[in-house]
Amino acid sequence: QTIRDLGLDKLDVMYDRFVLMNIFIEELLSLAPMDRRAYADSFTQQPNEFAGIAGMVIEQLRQDGHI
Repeated sequence: QTIRDLGLDKLDVMYDRFVLMNIFIEELLSLAPMDRRAYADSFTQQPNEFAGIAGMVIEQLRQDGHI
């Protein structure tokens, strides 16, 4: 219900999330492996509009061994 109330299920919002996370992943993976954790941490420690999805992406990248 909260997702609908906040409009997070709107196509433009989902698209923006997708684009931002792809840019984030590309930038992260372009870094040396030893620098990736600091980049990921700096991204999630700042309040931002896509904090929830960023945290999910970072956790998946950690589980996959990229961070």
